[in-house]
Amino acid sequence: MKVLGLIVEYNPFHNGHLHHLQEAGKKTGADLTVAVMSGPFLQRGEPALVDKWTRAETALKAGIDVVIELPYVFAVQPADRFADGAVSMLEACGVTDICFGSENGEIKPFQDAAESIEQHGQQIDQQVTAHLSAGKSFPRAYNEAVTEAFQGSIGLDTSKPNNILGLEYVKAIRRRKNVIQAHTIKRIGSSFHDQDPSSAAIASATALRKIIFDKHQPFTNVRPYVPDISFQLLHQKKENLTDWEAYFPFLKYNLMTAETEELANIYDCSEGLEHRFKKNIHQTKTFGQFIDAVKAKRYTRTKLQRLAVHTLNRVNKSDIIGWSPGNPAPYIRLLGMNTAGQAHLSAMKKTMSMPLITKASAGKHPWFDLDLKASHIADFVQSSDSLKEYQKKPIIID
Repeated sequence: MKVLGLIVEYNPFHNGHLHHLQEAGKKTGADLTVAVMSGPFLQRGEPALVDKWTRAETALKAGIDVVIELPYVFAVQPADRFADGAVSMLEACGVTDICFGSENGEIKPFQDAAESIEQHGQQIDQQVTAHLSAGKSFPRAYNEAVTEAFQGSIGLDTSKPNNILGLEYVKAIRRRKNVIQAHTIKRIGSSFHDQDPSSAAIASATALRKIIFDKHQPFTNVRPYVPDISFQLLHQKKENLTDWEAYFPFLKYNLMTAETEELANIYDCSEGLEHRFKKNIHQTKTFGQFIDAVKAKRYTRTKLQRLAVHTLNRVNKSDIIGWSPGNPAPYIRLLGMNTAGQAHLSAMKKTMSMPLITKASAGKHPWFDLDLKASHIADFVQSSDSLKEYQKKPIIID
């Protein structure tokens, strides 16, 4: 049986995601599709537009058979940890093939690059450290270190966001002795960062969020760029759709009331960033202004946004320990399934290498407590019932 694995955020689910789902199924000949999806906070340090249950329902109605949640400790992380956690969960769910979208569109350059980087790992690590000491951001330090190690190009443009993630997926698969087959399809339509939709039917999620929160545009302007089921569910939730600005007052409260020493203990806080956060929070009125004020050459916007998420959720360094590349995730939280997905999970249950959580009260791991806390905060901001996480059962679609 061919089981396709997808690593997704669906913020929101748009025509490009539907294209990826359909083409990935064709490319792999999959009998079943499992998606691991970020929860209320995303890889680039942003809150999800809509709650994870609505996003899971959209995915199931679009044709995915099983949706599981990527834990907070993997979801709000740099590409390597995000990818490794997601791949470990898909492996536990019996996935045989993973297909990701990329700017490159061919799998061999990813495989060659992953192999080459493994062979030159020590040299690259040393050069990364040297570049970081010179004040460069990690992405720039890593790209320059790789270029220096190979005296030129490795055949893959690692400045492109989907190529970066794709390379980490392939590296994570290689750590697991290639038990999963990797595939990629070329990303089409607008690029990842494009803030305006193109004339085509595929726009970036960034552009769609910009339309949604633009008070001068009608909500219906997103309709050409999303499948009908996605539009219907978004429209139902349109009064509770959120971006960082909705969370900013709560971040501001945390930063104003916390002692500097407390902020220094927040996960991923380093090199005196607690002082930059504390200083600039008093001078800014929006989240965008705050990040612009804090940003420096050494820190990417994404790193600062992730640190803001950890600060909002009061996640300390001691809360996220005990993981290293290649280690499996400690549990799987099921968000939804159809009847085919239900049959697959029933067949897998006896051999699954990690517990399958179908109700919140069964979660008995410190990392699951972080998932719950993040969900409670998101529910509060989105004016949802904070008890929903305990009451909610996996969505089942016939």
